[in-house]
Amino acid sequence: MVQPPMPVAADGHRAIALEAVELELVRRPGPLLAQIQAGLGAQGRVLRWAITAVEPGAGGGPEGSRLRIEAVLQR
Repeated sequence: MVQPPMPVAADGHRAIALEAVELELVRRPGPLLAQIQAGLGAQGRVLRWAITAVEPGAGGGPEGSRLRIEAVLQR
C-alpha cells in the first residue's frame, strides 16, 4: 500500500502524527517485553511506553496479572 505524503509545516519541517494510547494486557507465561511489543506494535511505531498499573492475578504469580500500558505512537 502506498503511504500518502506527510504534511509539511509552515517552517518546512514534516509534521509527525503522535498518538497517546492505553492498552490493557493480561500477562501470559513467557517474556513480558515480547507481549508488550506485540500488543503495541500492531497499532503503530512505538516511541515510548510504560507500565502504569498492575492488578495481580488470582494465583498471586505474574501469570494472569492485568497490566495497564500507556504509550506514545507515531502513526
